[in-house]
Amino acid sequence: MKLHKRICLTIWCILFFSFISANINGEELTIFKGNYLSLGLLTGKQNVTLEIRFDTDNNMYYLFYYYIGLTQTPVWISLTENQLEILRNNLKKFIEWDTIARRENANISRELPNSAIDAVNVIEGTGYERAESRNLTNLLFRFDTDTQATKMAGEPLLLITSNKVGTRNAYGIVTLQVMINLTSEQAQNLLTGMEPNNLKNSINRLRGQSNLFN
Repeated sequence: MKLHKRICLTIWCILFFSFISANINGEELTIFKGNYLSLGLLTGKQNVTLEIRFDTDNNMYYLFYYYIGLTQTPVWISLTENQLEILRNNLKKFIEWDTIARRENANISRELPNSAIDAVNVIEGTGYERAESRNLTNLLFRFDTDTQATKMAGEPLLLITSNKVGTRNAYGIVTLQVMINLTSEQAQNLLTGMEPNNLKNSINRLRGQSNLFN
């Protein structure tokens, strides 16, 4: 009986580790490259990679960035076409409010109206550190001019955060939470990259390049 349990445990571990070590997606096309603003007491203020990627196997978009902590951790946020449209509208509203706040010299911290994006999958890390929220993450969008983050940034920010989701990787229980800060310039760059025609043209161009090397 003990031998049987040990064999079953070994098989389970092999299957589990094989799963978490596999590629997250099929072929990923990077169709936009920009930055977000990372703010930390230890890491300071720095611009960090923010990209839009397209998974050709699943026809899924991802917002990809590096979370800056003790190390740089890759993070993928899955987005459907409808969720992309909500994100576009949120960026437009943030840019609009940013213009008003600067003009009126207003201090405000408020969630954007009808801005939440529910049921997205967040994937963090690779290999044995890989963990995912399995569509339990809800994204929240807040316009902010009056917190420690904006004081450090020196300008209004769009704060993209989420609920905390407890999950597991190979090492144990981990907590996934999205934290992205965008300035108006970064938001405008992202919005331009996300325009439907720009996305379509970038995907077609990159697919065409890939087909050259089949």
